[in-house]
Amino acid sequence: MHSDKATDKRTSKFTWQQVRQLIEQAGVQDDDEIDCIEISWGTSDQVKLNKDEDFGWQIRQSC
Repeated sequence: MHSDKATDKRTSKFTWQQVRQLIEQAGVQDDDEIDCIEISWGTSDQVKLNKDEDFGWQIRQSC
């Protein structure tokens, strides 16, 4: 099977701008506490943002 590296890169990576937009759209504010950030390779639809009232935001990407 032939693999197009450029296509693979576009589907498995996303930019800092996209990460920032996801975080802002979720409602994270500048003064909010962050409990954890775990981001690896993958797509933006894999990012999960949850707010824990005790610890703060949890930003994770399940690859």
